[in-house]
Amino acid sequence: MTRAEVKQFVHRELKGLWPRWESTEAEVRVWMGVLSRYAYDVARAALQQAFCEQTSNYQRPMPARFLAKARLLATRAAGCGGEQASDPDTNVFIQCVEPPVRNANLRGVERAVYVWPRPKQSDPDHVGACAETLRRQFEHLYGGHWITVVKKPMPARGGVRVSPGAGNSGPSAGKAAPSPCSQYGTDGP
Repeated sequence: MTRAEVKQFVHRELKGLWPRWESTEAEVRVWMGVLSRYAYDVARAALQQAFCEQTSNYQRPMPARFLAKARLLATRAAGCGGEQASDPDTNVFIQCVEPPVRNANLRGVERAVYVWPRPKQSDPDHVGACAETLRRQFEHLYGGHWITVVKKPMPARGGVRVSPGAGNSGPSAGKAAPSPCSQYGTDGP
């Protein structure tokens, strides 16, 4: 959205749904930054969904609820025919080979390694460096001994995309010192 559209959105949409909202300058600046990332129609749909799903009578709009809806709608809008974008293919995994005594069920658990931004997923050196950081974090967080596994990509069969692992991207486990691969995800243990 342009700056003028964002101002219009705050006045019409936000204040229309929350008429008692006494906004501060700081709140408006936050909303302006958040709203500038989305098209007007996507932002309006996300705001209306967030408003409809609120379980309490909030006196002000909640940016986190709006962002969750807007990201989902923007992802769907970017995909073909309104479908959600799928996870990128990966052939790099973290695997537990020696589980900790307190959590023996981790033996053999395998988690896919995804990196951000997506184009970096095709750079084996970058993915390998991120996998090593992730492996250390898994050992620190869950215990045991984890290894990095690189598999040969599986060929597609019958026009269907087949990936060597399943899972969705999400925040990494544990917190570590910042690294060049600080934004990656796994499908979690």
